[in-house]
Amino acid sequence: MLAANQRYLAFLSDLDDPTVGMQALRKLATPAQAHGRTYQGYNFFHPDAQHLFETLLRGEVTISGWRNRALRPILHKTVSQASSGLKRLRVHGLIKPIGRTYKYYLTRLGRTVLSMSLKLKELVVLPTLARDLNPKH
Repeated sequence: MLAANQRYLAFLSDLDDPTVGMQALRKLATPAQAHGRTYQGYNFFHPDAQHLFETLLRGEVTISGWRNRALRPILHKTVSQASSGLKRLRVHGLIKPIGRTYKYYLTRLGRTVLSMSLKLKELVVLPTLARDLNPKH
């Protein structure tokens, strides 16, 4: 019984403490460095980032992963643009390669952050803006 109560209290303390979530958001919003290069952070409200996140969360790429070749026509990018975009996602810890292939899949952090950013925009930000900017007659 004591162990169950301790687990429950630990769970409740995680709910009240947004530190982990804030650290993850800060990690993705700030530039990251790898091998002497700097990769810019993500603006979750930019249309290009939104389109990228929606594409990566689509069912067909979530199940089997994706390659640069498959993302290019969806995102309307050239080979080099798609490659640097994948590198940026990897540096920020949102995707991982599958074994020794050129296929990628979302990490746990990637799935959580991307889905929550889209949910937050659709369920909170846009309805609040619409309500506040549309005065009632």
